[in-house]
Amino acid sequence: MQITLPARNNATSQKPTTVSFERSLVLLGPNGAGKTKFALELLAGLSGVCCRMISTAAQSREDDTENAEPAVFEHCRDCRPALPCEYDPRRFARFLKPLLQYQLDEQQQGRTGVLTQASEVFCKLFAGSKLVWNNERIDVQPKSGARYSALHLSDGEKAVLFVIGHVLTAERDSVVAVDEPENYLNQDSLKLLWDTLEQLRVDLRFVYVTHDFGFAVSRDDSEIVFIRSYALEGGRPVFSYYLSEDVTKLLDGGSLADEVLFRVLGNRQKLLFIEGTQNSHDYKIYKTLFPDWNVTPVGGCGDVKKYTNLVNSMRGGDEPAARGLVDRDRMAQERIELLKGEEIYTLKVAEIENVYLIEGVVKAVAAHLKRNPKAAFSDVKNNVFACVRRRFNAITNDFIREDILALVAHKLKTAGETIELNEVNLSVEELYNIKKKYVSRFNSIIERRDYGELLKYLNYKKLIYEIEIDRIFDLSPKAYRELVVKLLRRENDEGLRLRRIIRDYNFSDLN
Repeated sequence: MQITLPARNNATSQKPTTVSFERSLVLLGPNGAGKTKFALELLAGLSGVCCRMISTAAQSREDDTENAEPAVFEHCRDCRPALPCEYDPRRFARFLKPLLQYQLDEQQQGRTGVLTQASEVFCKLFAGSKLVWNNERIDVQPKSGARYSALHLSDGEKAVLFVIGHVLTAERDSVVAVDEPENYLNQDSLKLLWDTLEQLRVDLRFVYVTHDFGFAVSRDDSEIVFIRSYALEGGRPVFSYYLSEDVTKLLDGGSLADEVLFRVLGNRQKLLFIEGTQNSHDYKIYKTLFPDWNVTPVGGCGDVKKYTNLVNSMRGGDEPAARGLVDRDRMAQERIELLKGEEIYTLKVAEIENVYLIEGVVKAVAAHLKRNPKAAFSDVKNNVFACVRRRFNAITNDFIREDILALVAHKLKTAGETIELNEVNLSVEELYNIKKKYVSRFNSIIERRDYGELLKYLNYKKLIYEIEIDRIFDLSPKAYRELVVKLLRRENDEGLRLRRIIRDYNFSDLN
């Protein structure tokens, strides 16, 4: 099926866009974006196609159904549904009566009947409960216990029966639009319900109006339209939206593309893209440090850069909509400055693991455990320097190796179309200078006992396991880190002070 979307105000081309979809169209966006209003306009424009718009959220509709329905059915009055399109659990009899009549009419014609199919779907979702009926009423027969009137179903069960009834009674080859299908159901039940209904009615096309990202991506053979805003101004649509392909092109694919875009659309907070996952140290720490930001882990440093640039290019405006945070690792200062120009900031320590060992953090943990902060930090500092002396060659060799690889890559890049091996050979002098640079740097730091400078350059993830944290604090390294995160989350003076210590140390230029 093909539909035409109005020209979008957030694109350089001001032409309407034609969208094709096999089974369903998903209109995805935040509450208040105008999704329902657009869906009603869309249905009203489907000339010659029977359609219906149903909602299980009568109290939260963006448009009044009494006013909206005539526009939807103006061109298809002959197929106006007998069932009420607005779900009202308090007046459910208004829905059950015509549904029962559908069943009785079909029985008279020798057909199986809508309630037979409805009962099978209902049974799948609600632990074997079946629908039973006679000429006067519809009842529910649970797997065990006495039957009861369908009027006594819970609001959620009524909503499910409501959508089942509408889908099964929809005219052949028609369009069924569903406003907020996610109401009342968890993700598993929601997917099961709509997978089942789509299989039963392969002749229908569905339009889902939702703010639920999980449900949106669960629809196979669908086209998702990410709606930022839709309104009519002077009778003309003012429309801002994105299609899945817009993001896929910009990101060269990637499983996070759609989800990140929805975060942009569905959240008014500023976005902070970080490395790692929701289980990593990065997320646990940054989530507490930046409560006013929508902190989103996206993988590695390259992913942070990609998503930050994408969002800022989409949002536009004077203020950036997104920023990125990455580990310093072994970056040169020139690289750090370039990233900052793209709204991507680096830690002042080499990696997130080093945040746990900042002087102020160590002293805060010691104070919390009723230990001498100065003595505890002195022990940690001494042990860190001792570890670096023990691992000196391994630590400096990592820097040397990275510089050599970067130098070879640069020579290959500038060698032209034909590459001769002698063009990429490194001289003894080049190798010596690289080694000298890092050996001198770390020797100088050790001689000066510059703890802050050491954390800035020290990339050694096993560090916390080799500095006797258990002896100093009577805590395992894992328990020590968990305590830091726990203290960061506290809404008291201790938590506020610790958050300030980490932010001031690392992010004084990020606001």
